[in-house]
Amino acid sequence: GAAAMPEIIMQGAAPSALRRLRVATNTKSPLHLHGSGPSPGPSARPLARPLLRPSPHRATSAWDDPARGAAMLEPLLNVTTLVDVRWLSHFMQQAETKGVLPAWQELPREAEVTLGALRAYTGVDLPILFLSYPWLDRSHPDPHGTMLQTLAPLLSAVVRYLDKGGGGKDASMGVFIDFMALPQRGYTSGFDPQVDDRTPKQMQRFRAGLSSISTFYAHKHTYTICLDGPLPTSAVNKAGYNKRGWCIFERLLSSLIKNCNCFLQLSKWVVADRNVQSWFEIINMCAAMRAPPMPPDAFTEMMCKGVEREAAAPGSGIRFTCGKDLTDVILPQYSQAFLKLMGEATKLEYASLGWTDQDAETLVVALTYAASREALGKLEKLDLYNNELTDEGAMAIASAVARDEFVAPRLKQIVVTRNNISKRATREALEKATGSVGASAATGVGTLAPSVVGRLKARLATAGGGAASSSSASSSSEGSSNESRGGKRAINAAFAKGVPPENAVTATGRGKGVLVLRIGNTHHDEQATKGPMGGAGRHHWCIYVEPRWAGATGKAGGGGTSAIEWVEFELDPTFRNRFKMVSHATPKGRFEYSTHGWGAFVVSLKVKVAGEATPYAFEHDLCFEGKGAYEDFHREVVRR
Repeated sequence: GAAAMPEIIMQGAAPSALRRLRVATNTKSPLHLHGSGPSPGPSARPLARPLLRPSPHRATSAWDDPARGAAMLEPLLNVTTLVDVRWLSHFMQQAETKGVLPAWQELPREAEVTLGALRAYTGVDLPILFLSYPWLDRSHPDPHGTMLQTLAPLLSAVVRYLDKGGGGKDASMGVFIDFMALPQRGYTSGFDPQVDDRTPKQMQRFRAGLSSISTFYAHKHTYTICLDGPLPTSAVNKAGYNKRGWCIFERLLSSLIKNCNCFLQLSKWVVADRNVQSWFEIINMCAAMRAPPMPPDAFTEMMCKGVEREAAAPGSGIRFTCGKDLTDVILPQYSQAFLKLMGEATKLEYASLGWTDQDAETLVVALTYAASREALGKLEKLDLYNNELTDEGAMAIASAVARDEFVAPRLKQIVVTRNNISKRATREALEKATGSVGASAATGVGTLAPSVVGRLKARLATAGGGAASSSSASSSSEGSSNESRGGKRAINAAFAKGVPPENAVTATGRGKGVLVLRIGNTHHDEQATKGPMGGAGRHHWCIYVEPRWAGATGKAGGGGTSAIEWVEFELDPTFRNRFKMVSHATPKGRFEYSTHGWGAFVVSLKVKVAGEATPYAFEHDLCFEGKGAYEDFHREVVRR
C-alpha cells in the first residue's frame, strides 16, 4: 500500500479568516502530534482531513453493530436482569407505588427488557443505562422512593426519544439497578440476620452477576448515570456519593474509556432545568468531567487507606456496608477491568476534560503501569485535545513514551491541540516520543500543495466547469494567500457542480452518488453590547452541517438530510453545556446550532450517517470576519 502521510500541525491563534494549510512531510510510520501555542500567528489546520472510509458493516440496529461491542454483553444478560425503561417509567408514575422499587425476587416478568427490544434500538451508543447511586438503608436502597423519583423526568425523556428516533415502539433500553438486577437477601423467605434466605440457584446467579458487573460499567458504549446529588434527609446511611466504596468503584471504572456522552452526573441537572423534554438535552447538560485513569495499585492504596480512615473516624473515609466487598469483589475486578480495557483499546480519548499538568502526571502513571504489563499492545492514538496542559505536562507524557519499558508498538498519534503548549516544546516532545516507537519526527511546514489545487481544477474542467479559471492560485510560497483562497473556491465549486472532491469515494451503479458535507458558520455583530474588556461587541453565530448528494455523473444531487441521523457540536469548555446534539434539519436542509459569544474557537463535530457504524469527526474554526459567512469543505464522504 501507499506510504502513510504524517500530519504535524503547530496551531496558534488565528487572527484572520484566511486559514493557511501546513503540509505534512512523508515519513515512515510516523507518530502524529498536534500542538497549539498561545502566541499569535497564522492557523495551521488543514483545509481537509484524510478520507475516513466507511465501515463495511451497515447495521441499523445499534445492538447488532460490531463496532459497539454488544456481543460481549449479551451472554451476561443470562445472569443479570435489566429492567425495561418503558416499564420503569410507567412504574415510577404510579401513585400507589410512590417510586419504591421492588427487589429482584418481586419483579414481575414483564418488567424485564427483552433482547428483541434491545436489538430494535437504532439510536446512539448502546441501549443500556447503568445507575450508580448510594443505598440509603441497609435493606433497601430507597425505602421511601424519594431519591429515585429524580429519575422520572429522565426516563420519560428516554421513552420519548425511543418513540421518535430511537427505533420506535418496538425498541427499548435496559436499566441496571443492582437491587432489581440481582437476587437480594431478605426477599425470598424473609430477612434473618443469621442465615441468608436466598436459594442455592439464586446465590449462583448473584455471584455470577456480581463477577461481571465491571464489564457493564466500564463498557465504552453503555451509559453510566451517577446519582451524586445531596441525599434526602430520610437516609439512614448519610455518607454521600463520594464516600461510598461501590460508587467510587463504579465512577472510576466509567472514567477509563467510556464515550464522553455516556457518563452522566445528575448533580449537574439543576432543579430549574428539570422541565427539559429531550434526552439529548439531558446528555448535553449532565456529561461528566472524567478523572484520569487510576492504575490498580494506586486504586488499591486509595481504597484501603480510605477504609482505615473510616474505621478510625467514621465519616472521614470510604464506607462499605459489607467489608468483604472490597477484597473479594472490587479490588480484583478493578485490576482485571483496567488491564483488559487498556489492552483492547486502539484509541484513548480524553479530550475537553479540563485536565492540567497534574492530571497528565496521573495519566503517565496509569499508562506506564499498563505498558509495563504489555497492556497497550493495540493502542494507536492518545487524544488529549483541548485540555489545560502546559509544556511540563506534554514533556512528562513524551518522556514516558520514550522510555524503553514503555511497550506500545502501534502508538502513532498523540493529539495535544488546543493546550497551553509552546511550539518548541511540542516539537521536542514529538522527537522524543517518535524515537521511542521507531518513527522519525516530521516538522515540515508549508502552504496548500499546488498539485492538490491543480488536480482539483483539472477535474472541474473535465466536468465542464468554468470555475477553474476563477480559482487560480500561485504555486509559489509567496502566493500562499491567493493559493489558499483559490483552493477553497475550487473546492466549493466542486461541491456546487456535484464533482466528488479529491480522494472521494466515487459512486457506481444506480446509487445517489457521494454524500458531501458542507460545514460552516454565519454571524453578525450585536452592536448593543460590548466585550468583557470593553472592546468589540458580542457576536451572534450559527454553525451548521449541510449534507448534499453529489452525483457520479457530475450533476448536483438533492439534499442529503435523510442520510444524517444526528450531528453533535462540541463547543469551547467555557460553555456550561458544551455538547449540543441536533437530530432534525432546518427547512434549509441544515443541521445547525446557534448562540452568541465574544470570541472564536474551534468546534469539534461528530456526524452520524445512517447505516454507518461510527460517526465521522470534523473540526471547524469559527470565524467572525468578512460579510457574515465562512465555510470549510471536508472530504469525508459516503458512497451510496
